Order: sequence, then structure tokens, then C-alpha cells
Amino acid sequence: MILLGEKIMNELLIQAKSALQNRKYLSAMKKYSTLVSTDPNNAEVQQGLAECLYKLKKYQQALLVAQKCIDIRPNLERPYQIRSYIYAHMGQYKSSEGEIKKAIQINQKSAESLAFLAGLLLFQHKVQDSMALLKQSIKIDPNLWLARYNLGLVLNEQNRFVEAYEEFKLAYKANPSFRTGFAVFDLFLLNKRSLFLSLVTTIFILSYLLSIKWPISILLICFYLTGFGYIAYRRWIQGILLVLMSTGILVLLLIVPI
Repeated sequence: MILLGEKIMNELLIQAKSALQNRKYLSAMKKYSTLVSTDPNNAEVQQGLAECLYKLKKYQQALLVAQKCIDIRPNLERPYQIRSYIYAHMGQYKSSEGEIKKAIQINQKSAESLAFLAGLLLFQHKVQDSMALLKQSIKIDPNLWLARYNLGLVLNEQNRFVEAYEEFKLAYKANPSFRTGFAVFDLFLLNKRSLFLSLVTTIFILSYLLSIKWPISILLICFYLTGFGYIAYRRWIQGILLVLMSTGILVLLLIVPI
């Protein structure tokens, strides 16, 4: 056990919180580890360390530290959230659902917990239950990106693509990231795929036949984004058919004399 004065501990805790807030997770973890060594029964410090370990994808360690935090103060919401997120990352969805439900028992007005549980229920194809939770979450916090993103997934599942697109835009506005941005891009292409794929396929196959071979890699990327995107993954067969049709028509035009 490392012994530190109260003043030094308070300063180190402020530094640890600042590093965590600024996403300097390794630096924050080192500071929280020092604090834990000094005061292992401090739930706030244990929670901070669990958060850092989770962000650094040290999942097994984060689970253990989050549990220690719960043992010290069972009424904290965040350690249950952390454990739920980790179990979801590990594919243990039942355990994840159990942990997030415990978080909701502690704080029934947690928009984040409600939105995350909704995502787990959607994964189990419980669309209506998921929708109900998302409405609660958005009522509590209309700007929570996770709630908007998961609502977009629910609406997409119901083939309500225009509404889903609007939700994904709100999610991206609240949290500009690759995940939310790709959802907006993918759903935007969903209703325009026929024209887009036909044009892209024709242009790049023609370039390939003219011995300009580099466009093939771009074609494959475009095909992946439009035919195998996260939101539109169920329609990849349509993408294949469109590519085959476009290719066939192009070949006929090049071979058959007019």
C-alpha cells in the first residue's frame, strides 16, 4: 500500500479525472492505480480505474475492478453499466442484459441505460419492447446519440427508412463518429442503390476493359459500402444481381455489333 498525504491524493484525483475526461486513458489509469493502492476502499477511485480499464479494452481487469466498486458501494450505477458494456463486447448478451437492468433499478431515469437495454432487446428481435424503451430514453434526453442511433436501427428493422435516416442524422449530430456517420451514409444509399451501383459498375468495368485496372479496387470498395453496409446488409443479394446485370449489359454492348 502506498501512503500519500490527503492534499496529494486530492490533487492526484483531480489530475486523474481530467485525464479521463480528455481521453488520456493510460495516464488516467496510472493515476487511479496509485490512488487505489493508497485507498482501496474508495468507491469513486475504483470506479475511475474500472472506466479506464474498460476504455483501454482490458475487459477482464475492468470487470474485476467494477465488481470491487460494487462491493464497496452497491448503489452506484456506473459500475453496472461498465460490466454490461463489457459483457456485450464479449458476446455474453444475457449477462449484459442482467447488469444493465441492475443499473436501471438504481436509476430508472438513466437515458443511457435505457437506450443500451433497448439495443440488447433489438438484438433479440424484440422490436416493440426496444421501441418503448427508446421513447422513454429520448423523453429523458432528446440529444443522447445512442438512443437516436438505436431508434434508427429499430425504424430500419420496420422498413421505415426515411424516419430511420432522420434518426441517424440526429445521432451523428450528437456524436460525429465513423459509426454514426457510416449509418447515415449507408441508409442514404439504400434508396439510391440501383442508380448508384449501375453507374459505378458501368464506369469502372468499362475502365477495366480499357486496361485501366486500378478502378477495380474502388469498385470493390463502392460495392462493399452499398451492398454490404451495416444497415443494408440484408440486401446484399440485390447488389450482386445489379452488378451482374450491369456487367452483362455492358458486355453485350461491347460484343454484339449494332
